[in-house]
Amino acid sequence: MSDDSAPEYDIDFRAHPEAYEVGRGERGAFKIQPYKDEILPLWGVATLDAAEEGAR
Repeated sequence: MSDDSAPEYDIDFRAHPEAYEVGRGERGAFKIQPYKDEILPLWGVATLDAAEEGAR
């Protein structure tokens, strides 16, 4: 279970890359900066056809 109030979600890793700890299975990557603002808006599909193609 994730905790959106965890302290690491308050860190802007673009401004403080030294604070980032590399791990496996980066769950929660879309909850931290800069990923949240830069990648999340691009994460999606425009149409059902595009979603089916991406799934294949």
